Amino acid sequence: MVCMNKDTKYQAISNQLKLLAHPERLRILDVLRREPECVCHLEALLEKPQPFVSQQLRFLRNANMIRDQRRGQNIYYEIADDDVMGWLEHILGPMQEDAWLAHLKKTLPCQCPTCDTNLQVSFAQSYPPQAVEMSKAKMLFLCTGNAARSQMAEAFMRKYAGDEFDIYSAGLEPRGLHPLTLRVMDEVGIDVSGQRSTDLREYLGHVNFGYLITVCARAEKNCPTAFLNSGGTRLDWFFEDPAAYVGTVQEKLNKFREIRDQVDHRIQEWLAQRN
Repeated sequence: MVCMNKDTKYQAISNQLKLLAHPERLRILDVLRREPECVCHLEALLEKPQPFVSQQLRFLRNANMIRDQRRGQNIYYEIADDDVMGWLEHILGPMQEDAWLAHLKKTLPCQCPTCDTNLQVSFAQSYPPQAVEMSKAKMLFLCTGNAARSQMAEAFMRKYAGDEFDIYSAGLEPRGLHPLTLRVMDEVGIDVSGQRSTDLREYLGHVNFGYLITVCARAEKNCPTAFLNSGGTRLDWFFEDPAAYVGTVQEKLNKFREIRDQVDHRIQEWLAQRN
């Protein structure tokens, strides 16, 4: 891949092999062997926030598997050399067209010269037109970690009013879906394993919400003012953070159940008041 002396050769190759064992890094390399790409496409393709994608790119660059190049204001990433290309062809087989990436490059708002769009960069995943229901009002539940409260609210609102609203949740500092959130929601017959912890930045400047509901005071305080004042209906439904509760495993589980029931009751109450 790069010239190196005998003392470092095996360690470098070992490091590269370890990188290839990571599915998302391998996905990035599979994309880049077709043509150079910008970060925004990789974020949408992996459905990961910018810090995560940038970290994987840094690992690959430090291992001399990719390199970056600047074209004006845009930075593109590409495979470092023919040796890496040969490795990838041996591992992944011949290159084939990536239909989903091609769709993203036509629909994802991006300023890159190679894109078919010329809008401001956004980190939200773009979906084919048939998957978007334009008649529904968009609703966002916002908290700090997007690990428990907002995830519960998203799931309950989808259960009771999914035919009326297009429902999302996000966090200012997403931490991943809490395992006890999965457990207590499963107890009431709602599977949230398909939901993911989402960074608010994925929606900034890209999605206009008819309803913005903050479920913790910290999110309301620290959310960008421009986003809070972007129009639509603002609601503050503050709940205690069960993920921050300190106690035994059983006590924590009970706290998650308590907050789950509070969220459920608040949503049903609000829906009843609207009718």
